[in-house]
Amino acid sequence: MIQRRLLAGVSAAVVCLTVGAAQAAHLDNMIVFGDSLSDGGRLFAITAGTQPASPPYFNGRFSNGPVWVELLPAKLGFDYNFATNFAVGGAESGTGGPVGVATQVNTLAAATPVTASSLVVVWAGANDVLNKLATTPPTTLVGSMVTNIATAVGTSAARGGRNFLVPNLPDLGKTPGGAATGQGFNLGAVTQIYNNALATQMSSMEASTGARITVMDTFGLFSDVLTNPSLYGIANTSIPCLSTTGPTGACATAAAADGALFWDPIHPSATAHAVLANFAAATIDQDINGSKVAAVTSFLAPQILDNVRQNVNDRLNVLRLTNDRERSTLPSGVYGAIKYGTGDRDAGPGVVGFEYDMTGFTFGYDYVLNDSFVVGAQVSYITADADMDAGRGKVDADSYGFATYIGYRQGGIWVDLSGAGSWEKYDIDRATGFTQRALAEGKTNGNSYYVALDAGANLVASSNLAAGPFVGVRYIAADIDAYTETGAAMFNLDVDSQKNTGAIGAIGLQVAGKYASGGTAITPHLRVSYEKELDKLSHTVSATSLVGQTRTATGGTGNDDWILVGAGLNV
Repeated sequence: MIQRRLLAGVSAAVVCLTVGAAQAAHLDNMIVFGDSLSDGGRLFAITAGTQPASPPYFNGRFSNGPVWVELLPAKLGFDYNFATNFAVGGAESGTGGPVGVATQVNTLAAATPVTASSLVVVWAGANDVLNKLATTPPTTLVGSMVTNIATAVGTSAARGGRNFLVPNLPDLGKTPGGAATGQGFNLGAVTQIYNNALATQMSSMEASTGARITVMDTFGLFSDVLTNPSLYGIANTSIPCLSTTGPTGACATAAAADGALFWDPIHPSATAHAVLANFAAATIDQDINGSKVAAVTSFLAPQILDNVRQNVNDRLNVLRLTNDRERSTLPSGVYGAIKYGTGDRDAGPGVVGFEYDMTGFTFGYDYVLNDSFVVGAQVSYITADADMDAGRGKVDADSYGFATYIGYRQGGIWVDLSGAGSWEKYDIDRATGFTQRALAEGKTNGNSYYVALDAGANLVASSNLAAGPFVGVRYIAADIDAYTETGAAMFNLDVDSQKNTGAIGAIGLQVAGKYASGGTAITPHLRVSYEKELDKLSHTVSATSLVGQTRTATGGTGNDDWILVGAGLNV
């Protein structure tokens, strides 16, 4: 990967452009297996338009409008295809029901192509619980349900499927139908046992199949809707529009129907299905990009550290390249600098794209020991912010740094040794893409350091101009503490600690001039270098969802290289 970075400013400013290709799951079709929650009219077709009765149901859907899987494709960038929605109302996870999920997979969809760009949805289990809990031990029931779902996923993976969406179950005990049984507590307990077992099994299947299996936290969504209905435009969470005997009167107007969570005792309303489709799209996006958003801090930390290093280089270059043996134009070798930087990075294998700005304030002191040696130190404060592409969020950082350096010169040959450490505070805002829980917020701390050795020669030297080549190598390390997001309910992630280390080599040319005006020395300088990772920077970030799925983003393979251009003016 070739990167291009430009530095310019009063002392210097940073502009960084990284050229790379974004990696994301490419989906262009969907295959659905499930029950009435996903049935787009298949049972209606099988029963010659008799089930469910339409009206009051909508065109064979178990709701008063389209179901969520009919709405989801448009949010993912492709068209819905009824022919590949095999969900049938009443289906159980195995062969039970009018057409169970196992039969859907093995018979109805046997000739349907499954490709690496297919999204395969497998959602079932509610009918297993409602039909069998009274006669089957919970552990036996849950075990069979998880096995059935795993078999459906495994069969589709063997056919070529690489992208799966497997929703868990909502709390069945809190549906109007579940509560009416008097077994609400037991239904809720079995639901949670199943959901935990499902998440564990899907993680194991990912390892064995190599597929991406996203577990959707329907349980968390349903709980959030019940707790905060107004966020979702819901006014009625307990009385369905229809009972087993007819209308309940709770949805006498269109507005009342729009504000109802349930169309009948166990099936969501059209409003709820629309929320579910949005939730599914946001869940898929988070599963692909959540850890890549968290990785922005890991990529930003070295940029902040490089700002500190450039301050050191600027100071030494001014003293050396102008053949200046004086301590400074300021008393006692004290100096200050302000550096502004801006740049961007394209999305890559382990990070979303982002643009950044940073402003650094430096205060330093150096002492010229003799004609050959200068030593010094500086402290810095840098404020930085990164805005992520596609509105995915932003990172604000404050950094406090301390650097020391020693420069040696003999004739036209020079050698510099420098090192610095910095301490950072990060505020991370991650956009979830889900309106009702739009922002996940994280706060964490970090620390970084570098050690650099540079050497070069002044091949052109006069009282007002100096130029020459240089080479250098530096080692950098950045650590960022773990943190847990807040504010986004079921979208909050636990982000593990991050460590980013590596070595960078450089070779280039630098030029400086010196002009006096009214007793003030003005020193412009230019530095151009080719830089390459000698030991690849190890960006590795892991983020875990509330259902226990961990995604890890890495910086990819191959050592990056880039052109660094720096220009500045010291007064």
